[in-house]
Amino acid sequence: MAFFAGNPTIGIGASVDLFDNPTAPNRPWKYNRAPYDALAEVMVRSVGAPATALRMLLTVGSDEEVQDSLVGAGGVAQNLPNRLTTEPITFSVMKGDVLSCVISNPGAGAIEVGFVMELTRKGP
Repeated sequence: MAFFAGNPTIGIGASVDLFDNPTAPNRPWKYNRAPYDALAEVMVRSVGAPATALRMLLTVGSDEEVQDSLVGAGGVAQNLPNRLTTEPITFSVMKGDVLSCVISNPGAGAIEVGFVMELTRKGP
């Protein structure tokens, strides 16, 4: 099982790929290209911002799993989203698929976003 989580701050007018962010303190995720066939679960929550402040586009290979949509609000600073407060986005990935979760901030201030990404291997 591969797991990746973080709490980056998205600047005004900026877009950040959560899984391939070279400026993140914890570097890009080394599994942003799926190492095996897996079930993926992603949870994303903005912190201290209205629900209309951040937008998300989630792709796997050439498929859009989540088209340009609003990111849910209500997260707590420096806390990761969890299953009690955030519904996971669940989908299948095939070995070699490139995973991308681009968060855009069209708003007027920098906003923190918490995310969790988990890959669970399929099969034997």
